[in-house]
Amino acid sequence: MTMKIPPGLPMWGYLPARPGTGTLDSLYARIFYLEEGEKNVALVQLDLGRTFGAAQMDRIRKKVKDQAKVQQVIFTATHTHSGPYVHDNYENDSPPAWELQILEDISTGIIEASQSAFSAKLGYGSGRANIGFNRRYMKTDGSIKMLWSNPTKISTYPVDPEVQVLRIDDEKGQTRGIIVGHACHPVVFGPDNQQYSADFPGAMAAYVSGQFSGNPLVAFFQGGCGDINPYMDKRRLEENAVHIMKKAGVELGKEVVKVVNSIAVLPPQAEALQVQLDTLYFKDKLDAGKNYEAILSVLLLNGVSCFLGYPGEPFVEFQLEWKRQAGMPAFFMGYTNGYLRYFPTIRATVEGGYGARGPMVVVETGAGERLLHRGLNILYHLTGKLSRQQRR
Repeated sequence: MTMKIPPGLPMWGYLPARPGTGTLDSLYARIFYLEEGEKNVALVQLDLGRTFGAAQMDRIRKKVKDQAKVQQVIFTATHTHSGPYVHDNYENDSPPAWELQILEDISTGIIEASQSAFSAKLGYGSGRANIGFNRRYMKTDGSIKMLWSNPTKISTYPVDPEVQVLRIDDEKGQTRGIIVGHACHPVVFGPDNQQYSADFPGAMAAYVSGQFSGNPLVAFFQGGCGDINPYMDKRRLEENAVHIMKKAGVELGKEVVKVVNSIAVLPPQAEALQVQLDTLYFKDKLDAGKNYEAILSVLLLNGVSCFLGYPGEPFVEFQLEWKRQAGMPAFFMGYTNGYLRYFPTIRATVEGGYGARGPMVVVETGAGERLLHRGLNILYHLTGKLSRQQRR
């Protein structure tokens, strides 16, 4: 569904805040409803800089549970820097009218999706794309230099070039949905752009959908891109930024199409759907008397692929480690079910650089590692690798 965003709203991601003057390409909320027996979950991908505040997400959860018995909703955002600001809290607990309308539309969309569910087959595949780099460049003396643009493609580390794809077919063999996982900040547009845009993930989704009959729903699940930027970062409009943005999206999209065409789909297996959301508490990095509630999201599909969601901007190392230890194809999602700013690694905190220190880091050192360890613990339990006694 298209999110209706009025002009004039402050735009996400750059300071000073700039008002949106209109829409370059539509911002979407893409909804996937998954059900097995009495278990179900809705996945909602948002073309926004972050997910809605906890109260707003719970508003949707309550409505769809009351009206359609949808047990859980997982929200994840692409982190586009060309969408409107949303906030955790509003005066008098009253979000603006445009946000309230979007919340209502998403609720309706989830209910409709639950009522039109179909028997599906799932398949997983992966490829590689070279569109991003690690913006924290370590110099020979061990210090960190922020490399905000890298058009000559200087090699940096770590990065994760893998493009992960989940293909969803109906019983007739028609591809109905495609979920793409990759880690790269959607910041081809810079602060001079004042039109709403999904940036390269939106261009990718449009391209991929157009390559298949029936125009399947294509969603981008942003990964651990806290330290990953596109090579063509913050291009000015006078540099033909619109063309550059679309080119990056199509480059990624061509790899996705190749992967989709190579995937063999399988019917649902036993215990095809398992979901667990867990709450962890972290202290403020500077104020030990202040605490944050972090929602960790774990999803297991068909027993052969899994998802882990962080409520903020995780560094790519967490994605790489999750995939290494999961023991199966493993999607990693940032900006999921909340926004607690950056989750740097402990090592990055020591090294410094943007996103590792400063006002964009609010949670205590080691929070990202705790989330990863908890996610692996939950996954191993869901897959039967850990018993209840072993988890203690």
